[in-house]
Amino acid sequence: MSKSPKSLAKSIGLQLIVYLLGLWAGIFSGALPLFVLLSGVPFILISIDHSMLHASIALAIALVGTWVSMDMLSFILVSIGVVSGASLAWWYALKRPLKESFLWSGGSAVLWLLFGNLLQIQFSGSDLLTSTRDALTQGLDTMLQTMSELGAYSTDQVAEFSTVMQQGIELFTEQWPYFVVALVAVSTITNLSFARVMRRQQLGHLDWLVLQMPAWLAGLTVLSKAVNHFTPTIVPVVTSNIWNAGSFLLVLSALSLCFFFLRHWRVSPIVRAIFLMYVLTSPWLWRVLFLVGVFDSFFNYRFYARTGKAEK
Repeated sequence: MSKSPKSLAKSIGLQLIVYLLGLWAGIFSGALPLFVLLSGVPFILISIDHSMLHASIALAIALVGTWVSMDMLSFILVSIGVVSGASLAWWYALKRPLKESFLWSGGSAVLWLLFGNLLQIQFSGSDLLTSTRDALTQGLDTMLQTMSELGAYSTDQVAEFSTVMQQGIELFTEQWPYFVVALVAVSTITNLSFARVMRRQQLGHLDWLVLQMPAWLAGLTVLSKAVNHFTPTIVPVVTSNIWNAGSFLLVLSALSLCFFFLRHWRVSPIVRAIFLMYVLTSPWLWRVLFLVGVFDSFFNYRFYARTGKAEK
């Protein structure tokens, strides 16, 4: 039974209010990155409760609200996560498999970056990357000036902090594709996970523990590392971005595999939580997880667990 126009408007309006409250809370509290990672949830819920068309209209209204709430550059950057997360509403409406959710969110992020770059050039005369770097540099200058005026830091401390932050800005300038990939991957997982909690009946089939990266990604990642190691002068920025983005996704895949077997072996949730904390605090283990992700992409270790279970 279809809802009345008044009930429909009330339902969608409530999700938009939640979105705007989250946006303003993020702006005033400094927790804007957290908002970005969850900003797609209202649109996924609208798609589930109503339709893809309603989710698209709500997204357009939300983008306008975001635009008037902040400057142009911040609007473009924040909306990368918003559009990426909201695209999952279309993924759900079209009933696509879980592995394609990353393609939907990633493709939407790329299209928004292209549009945002044109928008930034039109409004400021410089491209998006240059504007972002200038904004970061200006923010750093303001921070250094404040530190100097406070008198709580020595000249050497201020200089050391300045050097570290400038290196960070340069790293961002070179590695921005990797940061976008990481943002999209984490945003996809968090948005669908939170939406699943709220709409378990419709999204209960989602299982991140079957997440497996394709073999071509593993091969390309290893190849980029080899090229960067043996011929570091050949497009180092490209190969390093491929390596960082690919290794990040393969580590996520390996974590998914580990928790798949922990569930398969019926390990207690407490042990799983301890294992996760150990992984997050052990940098050396990430290298092991990367190798696990590479081999899993070729050999699909989950198959053996399912086969063994079927034989029993």
